[in-house]
Order: sequence, then C-alpha cells, then structure tokens
Amino acid sequence: MRPLLAVSAVSSALVLGAALRGGPLLMRDAVSTPRSYLTDAALGLGDAPARAVPQDGLLAMASAAVPGTLVLIAMTWISLALGGLGAGVLVSRLVPGWAPPCAAGLVAVWNPWVAERLMQGQWSLIAGYAAIPWVLVAAQRIWSDERGGWPLLWAAVVGAGLTPTGSLLAAIVVVAAVIVPLAWRKDLRRSAAAIIPVVVGALPWLVATVLNQSPTTGDPGGAEAFALRAEPGLGRVLTALGMGGIWNADAVPGSRTTWWGAVATVLLLAVVGAGWWSVGGRVLREERVGRIETARGDLPTSSARVLLVVAAVLALLTTALAVFASTTPGLAVMSALLEHVPGAGLLRDTQKFLALLLPAVAIGVAGAVGALTRLVPVGFAFAAVALLTVGPLPDAALRLHPVDLPSDWQAVAQMIPDDQGAVALWPTGMTRDYSFAPTQSLDPARRLLRAPVLEDGELEVDGKPVDADPSTRGAQVRLALEEGAGPKELASHGVGWVLVEEPERNGRPSGFDSATPVFRGDYLTLYRVENPVIVPGASPVHRATMIVLHLVWLAVLVLACLLAGSRYVPTTRRRRD
Repeated sequence: MRPLLAVSAVSSALVLGAALRGGPLLMRDAVSTPRSYLTDAALGLGDAPARAVPQDGLLAMASAAVPGTLVLIAMTWISLALGGLGAGVLVSRLVPGWAPPCAAGLVAVWNPWVAERLMQGQWSLIAGYAAIPWVLVAAQRIWSDERGGWPLLWAAVVGAGLTPTGSLLAAIVVVAAVIVPLAWRKDLRRSAAAIIPVVVGALPWLVATVLNQSPTTGDPGGAEAFALRAEPGLGRVLTALGMGGIWNADAVPGSRTTWWGAVATVLLLAVVGAGWWSVGGRVLREERVGRIETARGDLPTSSARVLLVVAAVLALLTTALAVFASTTPGLAVMSALLEHVPGAGLLRDTQKFLALLLPAVAIGVAGAVGALTRLVPVGFAFAAVALLTVGPLPDAALRLHPVDLPSDWQAVAQMIPDDQGAVALWPTGMTRDYSFAPTQSLDPARRLLRAPVLEDGELEVDGKPVDADPSTRGAQVRLALEEGAGPKELASHGVGWVLVEEPERNGRPSGFDSATPVFRGDYLTLYRVENPVIVPGASPVHRATMIVLHLVWLAVLVLACLLAGSRYVPTTRRRRD
C-alpha cells in the first residue's frame, strides 16, 4: 500500500505543479478566490443552471475559515491522489505484487482525460472521476459479503456528488456494478438499498434545479460544440479509447497534437490489450480452483469475472456513446435531446464520460506489468509500463499556474455590499482574457463579490454562441449595456454597480462616458448606479433549504468516510495451501 500511496500522491503533485504553492487560479472554468460568499448563485438558486452545486457552496463555507485558493487545490490534490489509490486497490486483488497496483495508480493520474479536464479548469469533476474505482472496490466487498463495502460505497458516491456530472458518473457505476449484479442474484433488498446513496449524493443539485428559475432544456447547438474531437492520426475511436478528445482544442497538451501522441497512444492501447489477455486468461485458469490468490487476500473467481465484465461494459458503452455523439446522426439525436428532454444538458459533453474507461485501462496496465514480471525483474517491468503510460503525455505535469490577482479586486469587494443592487460587468460575456492570467477564464466577480453578479450564461465555442437565453435578466442587462444604456435604464433592471475590467484594454460602456467612478484602479473601474430597483433574490425558505442540504451532504460524506476508514482494512494474509 505504501508504494501505491507514494506513486499516487507524487504523480498528482506533479500534475498540479505550481498550483500547490497556492494562490488564485484563473484558468478557463477554474476560478478560485481567497474568499467567496453564500450568494444565491453559489447555492444554485437564480436563473442559471445549478452546474456548480454543492461545489460553490462548499467553497464559500470553507473560505470563511481557510483561503478558498488553498481549499480548491487541496481538494483537487486529494481527489486525484485518491483516484490513483482507488485504481491500485481495485486491481490489487486481481494481480499480485506491488508493481501492478502502482502502474494502475499512475495511469489513473497520468492520462489525457485528467490532463485535459484540469486544463479546462474542471477541478471538481476529478472527485467524480476518483470515485469510480472506489465504487467498484465497494462493489467487490458487497458481492463477497465482506465488511466495509457499504460505508465505502456511501463515501465514494456522496463524494462524487460534488458536481452533477460526478454524481452521474458514480450513479452509472453503481447501476452497473451493484444494482444489476445484486438484482441478478435476486438480492432485491440490497439492490434497492444501493440507490439511496446515489439520491443523497445528488440531493443538493437536484433540489436546486427544482427551486431555481433556469430552463431545464438546453441549446441544441451544444451537441456540436461539445462533441468529441478526434486527435491527429487516431480518429474518433482510438482517440476515445485513449481517453482523449475534449471539445476544446486549447485545453489539450501540445504532445497530443503531434505524431508522437498518436504512436504512443497506440502503443499504450496495445499494452492495455495484452494486460487484459493476461488477466482474463488467469481468471479462466483459476476457474477450477474457484478463487484467485493474491497478496491482498482471496477474491472469489465469480467476483473477478463480474469485475472484468463490468469494466469491459463500461468501457465499450461509453466509447460507443462518445463516438456516436460526434457523428452526424449522433449530433442530430443529441440536439433533439437537448431541445426537448429536461436535464439532457448533463449528457452533451459526452467525452467526459470516457472517465468510465478508467477501470478497464487500470486493469489492462496492471495485467501487463504482472505478465512482464514473469519474464523480467519486477522493477524493470514497472518502469517499462510506466514509461509507456507517461509516453503519450510527457507534458501533463506542471500545467496549472496561479496568478497574482490585482489588489483592485479586494478593494472593490470591500466596497460593494450585498443589498444595494446587482453588479453588471463590462466587457459583457462570460469569459475573460486578462493581461495577468495565462489563459482565458470565467470572471471571478461572481465568487468574489457579495452582491449578485449579472451574467447571461452565453458561451462562445469556435466563434458560435451556445446557451444564449435572451429572457434572463443578465441577457437583458448585457443588451442594454451594449446599446449604450445609462445609469437610469440600468437602475430599472436592478443594477446598482457597473464594474469595468481592464478599462485601458476594454474601454467603458458608452452610457457612462460622463459618469464619475467611485473607484479607479489600474485594473478595475467601478461606477455606482443610484436608486436601483431592488430585485428580490431567492426566498429565505429556499436559501435555508439549500444551506441545510449542503450541510447534510457534507455531514453524510464525513461520516461515511470515517466509517469506511475504520472498517475498510485490506487483508494482507496470504492463503496457505
């Protein structure tokens, strides 16, 4: 266990790189500020979809005591390391020795899916990814009637609920690995019980979706915008099997765009295939004995077969889904789903579901190391497979870089209270290209300010607008600003403040040419709009409900982790013949 823990922790630290020193992040979707607040937006209430629940609420609560910048990085590092640890534990009872689990832990941390999602700034999605192998470990214990399975299942599934997508990933694995196998055995009581942690883990964002004012259907244009992107020399299928192909080409390490990325990916897939041949053959050979003997205890052969089947099914189905959704017929189907089916927006970025390939890839890599140890020394076998694991992505490390957030932001945050109108932003739009940040990012104002920040939710992908909704107040204020509205018109929309970011680069709204700012700094200019119409936010009952749900979610997660930690103790005794 110690070598596996070291590999997982060190490789995760290398991937996060300079971010470990702390400091604000402004990297596409990743926006961390020293302090954030329990605004309606943080609780998932308002007119925007509850995509960051309970993530933002948890950050707001934690940042009252610990800088939010540290909380975000700590959670990311812990999640990523736990993903590697879980992958190693998952394969440790299939393939004996220390090297195979370490190889599985390394590939769980060091792969295109992780690198691309981190470069896209989707740090909280790593929690859902990390839960996948642990759900399967819990399922193994539940199948075999071993202790610790149910607390571990609760901890993994509830923890995955940090985001709606993570909750959905965990739910898929629970269905495939727990509910269906138990129902197949006619153990309907325990099969039904496995649904409960899925529901509890998803409660914060499910209730927020019911309470908020956002539409439940989506923009059909999102199907094409977020489809799998084939990598050079690989095509859609091999790209998907290699766990790559995120929709945003700017969030891809440079090595994935060269011929070497294609060659190394094919070599790694060959290693995974050879590992599966080895592990599958071993399971069949052990069929007559009835169990697989490993350094971590005996795994019944029936459980080993179920594990292999579940991992293979998850890999094949998610690969087929991602590839099909990027074809012309698939785009048509996805567009129709987004337009007409409530909640289908969770499915539009099909490449993110390639996280479900992790168990199959981990088993294949571990099996390859196990097979090589019969031919060469174990250290050499691990080094060879580790090199092929890192080879397709040599530049995955040191990708996250904190920024020095100008002091103007803290000055403005202290000036704007929560009860004197909403904040409108200039320039309009959701994304920013700051002179002090290495990449584009979302605007930090929504997290840093106590007042509501009006955003229209419109994204621009490849020059095309996605998720535009002209009925929202944010969209109406954006249009008013772009058409030259002055303070009086903005006050009628409930705007009490206009925040101009980097005015030397972006200018200021034409309606404020003659206005005098209440704050002028090097990076921000703030205008006060007098006598704004105060637009009521979420009701106190809705806010109290969401706060309670956040606290319940957190309490259940902590309790489940404590129970899993105290009861999940891997067996180290070998079976003696």
